[in-house]
Amino acid sequence: MQKVKAKQPVISPDGESCPGEAISCQYWTVTTKSCSVVQDGLYLPSPEHLATYCTSRFFASCSLYQEFLEQQDKGNVTFQSL
Repeated sequence: MQKVKAKQPVISPDGESCPGEAISCQYWTVTTKSCSVVQDGLYLPSPEHLATYCTSRFFASCSLYQEFLEQQDKGNVTFQSL
């Protein structure tokens, strides 16, 4: 597996967000409707979690996202893109 740092956020097309602010989580996989930061098993978030974090600009507040980045910075996890 290759260690991949989090991608740079995309600029929101609505013009209301700050430049460089991501509009959704890069680890949310639309086609499988799953979170790809979860390496062991499959995580299917609740509709509330999905709306609050995965598909919103507040994804960085997600505990799974924060834990993944923390562990990645420590070199404890790697991300394998699907």
